[in-house]
Amino acid sequence: MKYSQSNAEIYYGLSIHYYENYKNKLSELYAFADNKSYKVIKTPEDEMKYKVLFHDSREYLYISIVFNAFAIEAFINLVGVTVFGNEVFFSEIERKNTFPKIRLIFHELKDDFDKHTEVKELIELAFDLRHKLAHSKSKQLDLIDIQNDIYHKFSPENLGKYTYEDIFDPFEELNWLANNVDTSLVAYQKFKELTNKILGYDIFAKQAESLQRSIDYNVQEMIKKGVQFNPRNT
Repeated sequence: MKYSQSNAEIYYGLSIHYYENYKNKLSELYAFADNKSYKVIKTPEDEMKYKVLFHDSREYLYISIVFNAFAIEAFINLVGVTVFGNEVFFSEIERKNTFPKIRLIFHELKDDFDKHTEVKELIELAFDLRHKLAHSKSKQLDLIDIQNDIYHKFSPENLGKYTYEDIFDPFEELNWLANNVDTSLVAYQKFKELTNKILGYDIFAKQAESLQRSIDYNVQEMIKKGVQFNPRNT
């Protein structure tokens, strides 16, 4: 009987939990800022509240993205060690990059991963989001250029033509993450469903079954030995 422990489901649960926290905090932020008009920010206290809400929503978003990628990676490793066994997987496959690893696993299962374009693109998106966080780069901003741009957009002839975001949005990268996280969170479940279909069984159910059989066997063996060495039976 073989059993492989995996944190994939735990990671995915954490990702969904923090995603829900992110959405709730974002709703608070938009409600406070009157749907992003920012006109309510008139005092230092208002500004501080806005910053706290913004920081919390960003923090939950980042955590959700990271744990989503963790879940996918953990599931890939679970399938890999199940298909290849410990020796082959850890000596030849485990250190490969994500997609070469998936392709090898699917090849062993007599399938071509690249033909499953929807799942492939979802996984690519999930890891693109994680990589964007991991490799985020600080950029220098030319404040004089920004100032001149703001003066131009606030000039009388342009009054009312631009929104706050048009004038200056320093969080362009954050917006890209937020706009894509909903879609990326589908990746884990879709990948799991596809893999289970190709395997012909639910991998987590199979793992649980193997573990239960092992537990039952050990309990029976302990009972037999207990009966065998019970002083009352001598």
